[in-house]
Amino acid sequence: MAPVPEQGPVQQLAAAGLHPPLHGVAEEGVALRDIAEVIGRHLDVPVTSVAPEAAEEHFTWLSPFMSLDVPVSNTLTRELLDWQPTRLSLLEDLAKDHYFHTPGHHLTSPQDATCAGQAVPARRGRGETGI
Repeated sequence: MAPVPEQGPVQQLAAAGLHPPLHGVAEEGVALRDIAEVIGRHLDVPVTSVAPEAAEEHFTWLSPFMSLDVPVSNTLTRELLDWQPTRLSLLEDLAKDHYFHTPGHHLTSPQDATCAGQAVPARRGRGETGI
């Protein structure tokens, strides 16, 4: 009979009926305002505060989500899986240009197209965007 492999901490918790949330986030407590400021900077649009009483009118169907405060922690993920984030933080990643394409910008690599979820278009003639 083959030996039974040892269960890791996540499997032990699951066997006990416990399913703790494991979050693979590099940083904790990123404010929505900080995310909006990075996006606004790239799109060259102003970012302003919206009073809570005006949120429903401003954000329409998104307003219930915009008013949530749902912080996540990577503490359990780090401890249980001996995990450390190795990639860019959310704000560092958003600060890169690959999420924001301007008209006339040619997508030239799969990395460029990742943000839009689209295939990389064939090269076009001068002046054609291909988007």
